[in-house]
Order: sequence, then C-alpha cells, then structure tokens
Amino acid sequence: IKYIITEHSSSFPKMKISPMIKKEILNCAFSSTKVTAVSHAFADDLKKRIAIDIDILSNLVDDNFFVSEPDLIKKSNNFIFLNIASMDNNKNQKLLIKAFAEKFKNTSSELRIGGSGGLKDKLHLLVKELNIESQVKFLGSLLPHDVKREMINANCFVLSSNYETFGVVLIEALACGTPVVATKCGGPQDIVNKQNGILVDVGNVDDMSQVMEYMYKKIDNFNSDFIKEDVKVRFGTEAFLKKVMKFYNET
Repeated sequence: IKYIITEHSSSFPKMKISPMIKKEILNCAFSSTKVTAVSHAFADDLKKRIAIDIDILSNLVDDNFFVSEPDLIKKSNNFIFLNIASMDNNKNQKLLIKAFAEKFKNTSSELRIGGSGGLKDKLHLLVKELNIESQVKFLGSLLPHDVKREMINANCFVLSSNYETFGVVLIEALACGTPVVATKCGGPQDIVNKQNGILVDVGNVDDMSQVMEYMYKKIDNFNSDFIKEDVKVRFGTEAFLKKVMKFYNET
C-alpha cells in the first residue's frame, strides 16, 4: 500500500528521538511515496537529517475561527497583547513579559497569557519582580471557545517561541482578524507577512519590545477583513483540501 508521511513533530530539530526510533522513522520515510512537512523551514531542517525531497503541506485553521459571534466583540478599552501557549522554555513567555515591561509599564496596555505548564510559578514571580502585576493577566488553560474570545478581544497576538514547526495559534488569531507579532522561529515565516503582522528575531527582548510598541502605535494600519480573507485563502479548509488531495491523487 502506497503511503504519504506528513510530519508535524518538533522532535527531530529538538533532538528528542532515540537512535532506535530514528532508524525506524528513516525506514518509513525512505519507503514512502512522499514526505511532506508543515513549513519550509521545517522541511529544510528535515532534509539535512533525512536527505530526501520533502514537499510542503501546511496545517489548516479550524473554520469555527472565521465565524462571527456578536457576543465576542471586543469590550475592553485597553490595548491588549495576547499570548496562548504552554508555559515552557521553548514558548519563552519570559522574553515576552520582559519586552512588555520595557515599553508598557504603567500604561493602559494589558498582556494576557493563556496556557499552563512547568514555568507558571516562575513567570508569576517575574511579573511581580517587574511590578506589572496589574497589567499582566494569567488566564490558565482555555477551552476552544475561550481561545476564540480572547483572540477577538485582543489587539495583537504575540508568539515569542524559540522554535515552531508551524504555529497553528497564529493562523487562529489571524482568522479572528487579529494581527500578530512572531519570532522568526521556523513556521511563522510561512504565515506572517506585511499585511498581517511583523516578524522579530528569536530571543531578542529589545527587538520584541520595539515591534510591540510599533503595533501599539500603528495598529490601524492592519485591516481585519483583509487579514481574515488572506489566511482563509492560504490556510482555510478549502485550501488545505486542494493541496492534500493533489498529493494523494498523484500517489
């Protein structure tokens, strides 16, 4: 039976695969008709490790994020930056919190962080040390409907990761019409463009803070309707099905 592998996992670039498992994965890859990866940066990384041709099959955004819901319309007058991710070293909320404190301390701006993880207590302590407790809200784990509500209410979504194979949370935010700031950590380079957001260097607090300040001042330059349509054309269900069926029909 012919088969295609579509790779999503960051286990290869993070070197979290044992030699035995790596051998089995390579056998599967070499025996497959085609291997696809979810972003160009990830594909390039895999090519170095597997040494075979790899095509691109991006992730898709849940269509529910495109559906307008009047009860979710933005209510806060504050400028809201939003981050939703697991609280770990890779997602690097520490950098985001420091960047926020650098430019927005004692302003009417707010940083909302959704998710949970092992660094939760350390991040709470950092917020306290920076004296921005009144401006940073930890939301905990969120249900899909709550994620959508937060994305609609936010002015800007920020992803501060060190590495992402793709970054589904970015296309979810864009489907809500919310512009994004993301690090150049792999997958985001396939998602973010001049019309929907800004890319920043990985691990650079000053770069992140300056770009967040730019978003605060120039947020009106971003058109929510255009952002929604652009991400739908590139990552909506119809676009995904067209790409995936192309690969399977060829196979």
